[in-house]
Amino acid sequence: MKKCIAVAALALFVFAANSIADEPNKPKAPKRPDRKGMIEVIGNVTVTKDKEGNILAARILTARNTIEYRITLDDKGKELVEKFAGKMADVTGIWETKENVKWLTVEKFTEMKRKLSPKSPKK
Repeated sequence: MKKCIAVAALALFVFAANSIADEPNKPKAPKRPDRKGMIEVIGNVTVTKDKEGNILAARILTARNTIEYRITLDDKGKELVEKFAGKMADVTGIWETKENVKWLTVEKFTEMKRKLSPKSPKK
């Protein structure tokens, strides 16, 4: 008799737990996009120009030279390049991967006030 009550109580508990987990009005956590999202990047801004001085491409290389983001050359991207070409910058924007290349659409940026320490050599 005690075993029957224990089994019934366990079945009721499992049923209640599943009902609560599948509650339709329960707020769901937002899903992080797989290949796109907001990010902050600190690194060196480099620019490639043609002979006339027109910007062909721009990128930001992270402080430890580990990740490269190509900069989308919209108005904010061009402003970043004009102000910080060859300098360190703290850039916030939306990144996405297209054909195995990381692209950064700039939202805001600031100049780095201090230099970052170089990567320590591996032993």
